[in-house]
Amino acid sequence: MTSDIVEWIFVYIKLILKPFILFVVFFSSFSLYAATQFRVIVDASGSMVISDPDKLTAESLRLIADLAPERETTLGIWLFGEEPRVLLADEPITSEHRERLASYVDSYVTSDVKTDLEAILSMLLREAPVEGSVDQHWILVTDGMVDISLDEKINEASRQRIKGDLLEELVERGVHLHTVSMTGYTDKALLEVLSSQTNASHTEVALPEDLLPTFNKIFSLSSDSDQIPFEGNTFFVDESIDEFTLLVFHSPEKQPLLLDAKNTPVTFNATDKARRVKGKHYSLITVVEPMVGTWRVNNINTKQSTIRVITDLQTKSSQVPTVLFQNEPFFSSLGLYQEDELIQDDAFLRLVTVNKTLNKNNGEVNELVHQESQVPLTDFQYKSQHDGLANVGNYELDSFVDGGSFVRKLVQYFSVVSPVLFEIKSGVAGVMTYSIKPTNLRLNVLRSRLMLEVTSSDGLISEEELPVIGQGYWQRVDFDSDKLFSVRVRLEAITQTGVSFTYWSNYWDIDKTGVVPLIVERLEESKGQISGAQFETDSREVMSVFSPPELVVSEAVEVDDVDEVSEPDVVEINIEEPTVEGAEISESDDLVTGRDLVFYIGINLVVIVVIGLGYFLYRSRKKSKLGASNEKN
Repeated sequence: MTSDIVEWIFVYIKLILKPFILFVVFFSSFSLYAATQFRVIVDASGSMVISDPDKLTAESLRLIADLAPERETTLGIWLFGEEPRVLLADEPITSEHRERLASYVDSYVTSDVKTDLEAILSMLLREAPVEGSVDQHWILVTDGMVDISLDEKINEASRQRIKGDLLEELVERGVHLHTVSMTGYTDKALLEVLSSQTNASHTEVALPEDLLPTFNKIFSLSSDSDQIPFEGNTFFVDESIDEFTLLVFHSPEKQPLLLDAKNTPVTFNATDKARRVKGKHYSLITVVEPMVGTWRVNNINTKQSTIRVITDLQTKSSQVPTVLFQNEPFFSSLGLYQEDELIQDDAFLRLVTVNKTLNKNNGEVNELVHQESQVPLTDFQYKSQHDGLANVGNYELDSFVDGGSFVRKLVQYFSVVSPVLFEIKSGVAGVMTYSIKPTNLRLNVLRSRLMLEVTSSDGLISEEELPVIGQGYWQRVDFDSDKLFSVRVRLEAITQTGVSFTYWSNYWDIDKTGVVPLIVERLEESKGQISGAQFETDSREVMSVFSPPELVVSEAVEVDDVDEVSEPDVVEINIEEPTVEGAEISESDDLVTGRDLVFYIGINLVVIVVIGLGYFLYRSRKKSKLGASNEKN
């Protein structure tokens, strides 16, 4: 009898604990596979001491941790040089994680002699792929080249492996590899290829102080949010704003002074409605339930600072592609939302003014490219079409919304790159090989046409359409070319979403009269007509903005003495870009929805109730048996 009771006890303990174990596992998995993963890969070579004497790289790592929402984001830090090593393993961001990060990044040493980028990427890719729907943003900070040997051929072989299998695996895993050049001596061509192919940003930092705004921009690419603009050093808070977070950059000698709508200095307390995280060169200030009115902040750099807000009155925009091609037209639309519902009050919307500015980022200076005042209202959205951009580089599209009683700002970052990479190689006996490869999978190679134009020394022009070979690019081998001539290509391009445009490459002048052929690109702006937009599948509706990056792709031409040109196998992957359809975020897009949470809690409650009833019946049955036994005795 005793053994039966013990067995029943174990059975009930298992039944009681099982739903709770499932419940705990469920939430632990939610923490492990957060919505966003940040991995920062930092160059630990000795030259970083010169490139970043104040260790602003370390402060930038702390900035990412301070900006990211707790438990929704994981962060890990790796160092690479002579060999890769983990500084801080991937963990969900918490206050304890931030404290460990601060202690680690302030003390790591940069003294390595070599720079083995291949080793660190290989180590990270050997890990199992991330499970679930996770945005993976890796940030590579370096001030040098691929440098693993005194033999340049060994370095070049490593570089080619990075551009080959490693890059292909990064793309397959959906990793956005943002690259940051600390000096002008980095392998710019390689870094730009890594960023462009993975739909990420490449940034050249002129001064170490620019690292902090760069990391803020990369964080913005991973998380869309409403902002309010600065007007000088003031900003207006309307009654719909529940909370604002002010990220300000300042000198170490001067601390920011925040004044509320009554011109009263704001005091900070960790348990109060106003709190502040202090860095040496930045401050992160959060104010909950802010006072309505005009606020002021002194002693900051307002051009690089941002004000993110939590509000029921939101602005949402269609997504500008992370990577745009030269001459590719694009479309943008913006809608106003009240509690996630598109506002369709035409009378109200016509009182709102929407202006847009397009700027090209040139280091610390933003060059105004185009400005559009009073974007027209169509179907309850403010829509505009943009002509293709001829110059490669990083761009910023700012939308300003003025509703009289409220103002909003929406920032979108993207890059313009050449749609194709034109490579020319000269082999033995003067054989010329022309290879034209897409720089991003947004280009539909099979539907696009590419023409090779050759201009002889006497001015005769011939044009030939090149075929697409099996690996997904265009190629032609010329066994009988002239001694002096020029070449360029014309691409009649079609993107995966059906947008068509025309692109002309620069001219390449080729001189084969000497012992070694000379192949030189004419560094001039491409000529040619920009086609009008032809949108086949773009519904032009509004969706939440997510604009991961910037990039530029340009590589030095190789002169090879080998007759046969071996090309790496490239598998064409047609990626169908999402149609822009509404800003409503479906429940399936989140890792855990409210409905799912209620469902799991309900299951556990039902199980507990059933266990309780079973135990009650067991006790009643046992009591009745004992009573009957006593009566017999």
